[in-house]
Amino acid sequence: MEGVVTFTIATDKISAEQITRLDAEVLALGLKTTLPQTEGGDMPLPAGTYGAVIQIGDQMEQVKPYYRSLVALMILCPVFSTLRQNWQPIHNTDAILGDVQNMLNRLPDGNVCSNEWSNSITSLNPRFVRKTKDHVVVTLNSGGINPAWGYFLFPDKRETLSSPLGIRILGKHSPGIFRYETIE
Repeated sequence: MEGVVTFTIATDKISAEQITRLDAEVLALGLKTTLPQTEGGDMPLPAGTYGAVIQIGDQMEQVKPYYRSLVALMILCPVFSTLRQNWQPIHNTDAILGDVQNMLNRLPDGNVCSNEWSNSITSLNPRFVRKTKDHVVVTLNSGGINPAWGYFLFPDKRETLSSPLGIRILGKHSPGIFRYETIE
């Protein structure tokens, strides 16, 4: 009797070059991007899905090499590190900090509705924007099972920032602009 083992990796956040590398690594393990159909011919699997037909008898012994290979691939293949944080570039720091100063002058503290975001803020593709007394927090990813992350934007162009409780400052992008992530 035959069975099928498959696994899927989210490829929507990685480049075409990285997908090609991932395909090569996985195919080298003996997995395929197609599986045979019962009517004959091969069925293409969606991007990032890989599979193999195995003989079912001693199932665990058949699956172990794939499991071990997958774990090794996840540890060794640098393509997975790009899935974590995708920092949108800030090209004109003066423009974005000017927009932040405008927000500080005219909006109340709290969450900022997307129709109030400037073009420079919108270009970062934020999930949320929050205004405080002296800065704006742009959240690029709200976390889920991973930490949330984004930018702290200070129009006074300060050079340093102490980590607020529950936040890790990852570094300064430029004066007044700091990368952050939440501490899990």
